Amino acid sequence: MTADFVNPYTFIPLPAAVVRREPPGHAPTADEAGTRYVGSFTVTWHLEAQMAVPTDEWGALGGTIRIPGSSVKGAVRSVHEALFGGCLRQVDLDFSPTYRDLPKPKGMIGWRMAVVLRPGWDDGPLRVLLCAEHDLPIPTVRARTLLHSPQLGGSIPQTGDLIEVGALADVRNGKGHLVRRRADTILGWTRAPQNPSHYEQHAGKYLLLVTSQGARKDNHDWHWAIAPLTEEIRTLSEDAVRKYQGRSVGAKESGTPGAGGLIDVKQGRDLLARRRPQAVDLVPGDVVWVQEDGVEVEDVRLSQIWRRRLGSDEAVRRRIPDATHPCADAELCLTCAVFGSADTHNEEFKPRRLKEGKQNSYAGHVRFGSAALMGPVGSTEALAPLAQPNLGSGVSYLQPQQNPPDPDGPDARLTHWERERGWRQLRGRKFYWHSDPEDQRRELEQRTNGRPVDYRYLKRNNHADNACSVALVLNPGQRFTQKVTFDGLDEIGLQTLLAAIEPRRVLDGEGPYALHLGRGKPLGLGSVRAEISGLQVTTVRDRYSRGDSRDALPSFEAVDVNLMRERCGPLSDAHQAARKILSLNGLGDNQWKVSYPTLAPWSAFGRVVDGRSAFDESFEFFKEHNGPADRPKEARHYRWTPGKWTPMPEARDADQRWGR
Repeated sequence: MTADFVNPYTFIPLPAAVVRREPPGHAPTADEAGTRYVGSFTVTWHLEAQMAVPTDEWGALGGTIRIPGSSVKGAVRSVHEALFGGCLRQVDLDFSPTYRDLPKPKGMIGWRMAVVLRPGWDDGPLRVLLCAEHDLPIPTVRARTLLHSPQLGGSIPQTGDLIEVGALADVRNGKGHLVRRRADTILGWTRAPQNPSHYEQHAGKYLLLVTSQGARKDNHDWHWAIAPLTEEIRTLSEDAVRKYQGRSVGAKESGTPGAGGLIDVKQGRDLLARRRPQAVDLVPGDVVWVQEDGVEVEDVRLSQIWRRRLGSDEAVRRRIPDATHPCADAELCLTCAVFGSADTHNEEFKPRRLKEGKQNSYAGHVRFGSAALMGPVGSTEALAPLAQPNLGSGVSYLQPQQNPPDPDGPDARLTHWERERGWRQLRGRKFYWHSDPEDQRRELEQRTNGRPVDYRYLKRNNHADNACSVALVLNPGQRFTQKVTFDGLDEIGLQTLLAAIEPRRVLDGEGPYALHLGRGKPLGLGSVRAEISGLQVTTVRDRYSRGDSRDALPSFEAVDVNLMRERCGPLSDAHQAARKILSLNGLGDNQWKVSYPTLAPWSAFGRVVDGRSAFDESFEFFKEHNGPADRPKEARHYRWTPGKWTPMPEARDADQRWGR
């Protein structure tokens, strides 16, 4: 199936080098005071599309909406970094991605089921009560056999319940291979103890672990893992907890907790059991899988097929040029010299610096007041879900791989970061395309045969309530006004500050150029065009001078190309991408096609069948295009499916449709 959409975001390339210099400082000498500038200006932000703002924090309809100055400053700083070769100020150099495990027949060797207990003493580490070691395959109980057992008396089973079973039955496939060891007879049942320490009184009973539907099919039997409790207790090591938390960060909880904090697990419409929600922190009563060394637990996972996190040698710092790491010394990139630099990195050296009373932070020269809109016009709306950024998705975040995969090679999915695939670098700084929800709605109405179509940014019937949020959606055509002051900037600093707000001052091209403010950028919201007025500039020397002579002022209407080249280095690649990305017309005729990835045609937008919308199922696109591993029936190992590695277009590409 051919895709026909434009991804909501793309990337402005990183500079190969970041030019760092001594910043202008906040106490210029008498000679410097004539070329250091102070003053203010007003920014009018024109809403070119609907804008979503928080319902309470920023104001209310009928009153005044105020966008905090810090929010606007962050958006302007991001543009300044991209246009003028700044460092990556906001980056976690130690981030490494987490991926779902592939099913492996022997992947559970050495793992034991366990239940988490309270610490043995105040503030001590958590402990676990182990289940017995087992041979593969892992013992299971058929979900419906357990649910309908007379021993439960109509109760719904849940994770942590204890059951007594008869002899396990061996289940073999048509070739005689053992595929399951199953408990077919339920002899007794005990509800999960409220006090986890009571598990220690039930040695020999089978502990139940209920998990989410995952890859289970509705037309197949579902099974839950079980294992008999022992009296063995192990301590959770700090390293095990740290690894578990690292793998849990970013994991999506698909269910909504109900009574007792548990999540219903349904096969179709039938409620089979309840499970505990996934969380970043382990708590007493959680049922987990562990690896232990006889003294303490070395690793933890929530299910047999779970998540793995790459090691520190695969971290972000290996995927970006060293020069783009955040400024941490006395010399700063131009962006840090204008907006300021916080000393939050170089942890290895921080203790020594702090001991010596040193810290390489630098205060910015710019202050943004709040942006105010009087008498806002709009409505309170439930927004469609916003996808969580997935930095580990190499198909979109890493530079495209030029060589096609080898279909006869081992599983080596190019969407993953493993270094065996090559040290592909991150594409650059993430920016969202400008797309007009009004234009998109008009185009969709022409493709749905008269079926009513709502804005893409609104919640639809197939969207879960817990995945959506409520916001004030302001109508386009309104204007925010804001006061910006600056003190002690040099010529290139002030010129580039103005250009980060009005990119036309440095970018030629079609324009008009705009930034994003507010929420919902992937949904086409928040495009704002800036207009600077009332620029007042004087030098530091003239501010304190009593004489009539005034220092001559340079022009601040545009960025001096020679000064920019000398201070920032080569920027042509970044500017080429920015001309398209920051332009309100950067996508041309494809502007209305901005959407999360989909394989469905646009005529299917908004159509919901049995609670599902094919248009909203982005995972189907990635399953087809991110270089999936496959295992043909005749093959023993996973291998490549040829022709399905389709990286996201680069910003410089003429056609931004992904999958075409």
